[in-house]
Amino acid sequence: MRPALALSLLVSAASVAAQYVSSGWQPGQTPRVVRMRDTGYDPANPYRPNPAPPADAQTDQQQQQQPVQETPKHSKATGGFWVQLFSSGPLADFAQKVGVNVSRVVERQHIDDAWDRRIPLIYDEDFNETVVHEVMTREEEEDRVWALVISGGPQSTPTSKWVDQQFDEAFNISQIAGDLKHVRWGRINYNDVTYLTTKWAVWKAPVLVLATNRGQTLRFFYPARLNMRAEMLHKLLVEDAWQDFAPWSSLWAPGGEREWLMDKFAKLMTWQYRIITQTPRIILLLLTGGITSFLVQFLHRGGGKQEVKTKRVLIPGQAKPADAPAIAPVAEATAANASSSKDTTKKRKTRK
Repeated sequence: MRPALALSLLVSAASVAAQYVSSGWQPGQTPRVVRMRDTGYDPANPYRPNPAPPADAQTDQQQQQQPVQETPKHSKATGGFWVQLFSSGPLADFAQKVGVNVSRVVERQHIDDAWDRRIPLIYDEDFNETVVHEVMTREEEEDRVWALVISGGPQSTPTSKWVDQQFDEAFNISQIAGDLKHVRWGRINYNDVTYLTTKWAVWKAPVLVLATNRGQTLRFFYPARLNMRAEMLHKLLVEDAWQDFAPWSSLWAPGGEREWLMDKFAKLMTWQYRIITQTPRIILLLLTGGITSFLVQFLHRGGGKQEVKTKRVLIPGQAKPADAPAIAPVAEATAANASSSKDTTKKRKTRK
């Protein structure tokens, strides 16, 4: 039964296949050339990509994708052999245990690669040269706006990192659109800049600062009061919406009556910061320990030890202590006086 079934299946398959058998090329017949459309098919890679879009669509797509490019970052491997040697490994651990602070040197030697290199870093030393004494025409001076972000660095809070990313994206959007020619961008590291942050009374990061009038008019924007997304920051600068916010105009602000006090205090804090950061920790520990010990001894000084005099009191009916010979005669004398007084009173009564 099975051989007959198999034979019938073979016959039916042969008849079906015979319907698609070509008679082949005949003499005098024009050869037929079949051109297959190139679909990019590769037998080794069976994936078939989508057909390419038209030329107009390709140009539009290229224009849209052109802004997406890798932004240059600050190199982190430019510190040299000695910086890398003391910033990681067993020597870094030993230096940390001993108290030698090399983190500031390493941080100043190479800026972290999480920041965009096109945005300049502004320090205490170059703020006047970059912002205050910027060379520009009168028209440029009237329109100049400095957008400065004060952040705690990549190793700070997640909010500070997020604000850094949004600030970089807003800068990238402005560079692509080319609509903020009058705006200059800058970044201030809160952990490495002391004079500016102290003079501006900035005690926490992150914060966005918009400086105009050669850095004399300041506006501060914190994440809790302003949407710090890249699109909103770009819109804030394009539409000049930042002018709706009042600038810092107190007595301590630039141009105020007490600005000189903030300047003196900022210089003092900068000097203290440099001394602390450049002095090894072990020396700071020894100095602070010695000063603390001296202050404790000075505050607890006295005129010598004073002897505490104790006075013993006998309770009536209590046994006389053995180690108090000076009190025993007093007790006996009082008892004798009491008995003599009783005898005299009795004699007076009998006489009466």
